[in-house]
Amino acid sequence: MTKLFSTAPLSDNSNKQIEIFILQLNGISCEGCANRIKNNFDAQPHVIYSKVYFKNQSAIVGTLPGIYEANDILTWVKMIDFKYEGKVIQQYIVLKEDSSYDDA
Repeated sequence: MTKLFSTAPLSDNSNKQIEIFILQLNGISCEGCANRIKNNFDAQPHVIYSKVYFKNQSAIVGTLPGIYEANDILTWVKMIDFKYEGKVIQQYIVLKEDSSYDDA
């Protein structure tokens, strides 16, 4: 049995981090709309986690850090339908151990 070891320095936390984008979304009129947006988020490369809330018209998207900007996330929303309007209201990086998001 062969064991693989990482050659990355111990201080490198990039593979232990998630960049979180919290969005306010307008134009979501049903659970189906929320599911369409979530499915589009999940289909993007390097997205680790997403959740879209119909009732309060918001979303959380977790990605690998440093790959996407807020405008990228908003473009994904517009790709589904121009009736959806989004605004990133928070963006931050957390350690995976500190977050409640799974590596789906």
